[in-house]
Amino acid sequence: QKYDYRLTSLEVNGLEIIKLNEIEKLINIYNNQSIFLLPLDEISKSLKDIPWIKSVDISTNFKNTLYVNINEFKPIGIYFFNNNYYFFAKNGKIIKLVNNNHILTYEFITFYGKYSNLNAFKLLELLENSGFNFIEKIVKAEFINSRRWNLFLENDIEIRLSEIKSEIALQNYIKLRKNLNKNEFDSIRSIDLRNVEKAIIELK
Repeated sequence: QKYDYRLTSLEVNGLEIIKLNEIEKLINIYNNQSIFLLPLDEISKSLKDIPWIKSVDISTNFKNTLYVNINEFKPIGIYFFNNNYYFFAKNGKIIKLVNNNHILTYEFITFYGKYSNLNAFKLLELLENSGFNFIEKIVKAEFINSRRWNLFLENDIEIRLSEIKSEIALQNYIKLRKNLNKNEFDSIRSIDLRNVEKAIIELK
């Protein structure tokens, strides 16, 4: 205390989803404690209890400042499971329960079906590589019998993909879509692309 080697300052980097006050709440209890006696392992462990935190690195300047570098989980979708919705990561790990305060919800596809969270990243890659994302907005994806996908667009049209040749099915859809005007497209209930040699269209 004589030389003022106490914790009085906090610097946090890496926050995108987590609010700064969540971090400050855990750190503030150590304010004015000796910078040399801070229980860094304990602080690190308490920070890792925040669901969004993937990893954390903490250090001090040996005078008055604690540095916290955070690596957050990056959600890729929302997973419906046991009547609840959860954000999940690239590897399928469930991150956190979705609540009404999550503005992020609107950015993601909601995935349904057993193991859909574990297979979602492959589908998202496929959609991006095919250019499908630049044509349609998908609001829901259902993993059917852990084998193939049904996609649901924002206008409620259902797209049934094939099990093995999903990339070809998506390309077939893009070609078909270009030949439909708005009225024709809006009159469709579903497009069955499970047989890549043809498309079966059901009207509303």
